[in-house]
Amino acid sequence: MVPSRWKGRRCIDWALSNVSRQPTVTYDSLKWSDHKALFVELKVSHRKASEWKILPRPKFNKLDMLTNEQWTLLLESAWSSYEPTLHPGDPDRDWKLFNEQLLATYRQAYTNAGVAPPKVG
Repeated sequence: MVPSRWKGRRCIDWALSNVSRQPTVTYDSLKWSDHKALFVELKVSHRKASEWKILPRPKFNKLDMLTNEQWTLLLESAWSSYEPTLHPGDPDRDWKLFNEQLLATYRQAYTNAGVAPPKVG
């Protein structure tokens, strides 16, 4: 091992990986305080992940005509019918269903207050 500080004799800056291939490790002339710049390059294969887009959602702010307590009661009432169904091994599905229920809860709270909910999208 090579010393990782400019005036040092020990290697105290290092990298650890579970990749079986040998990485390329180099030091640069850059300095961070008294440390040498350590660069580690790992060549690994990967597959391209699916592309996801965050869809714009409406803002469901508390309605000005309601007190905090009234707004809380409307949300609690709308949420109370929610009975989650979990799908072990499929957290993406659970997250999607949770967010759909959250959207439905806010829309129902607006409707119960006599106000048309904001449009989605």
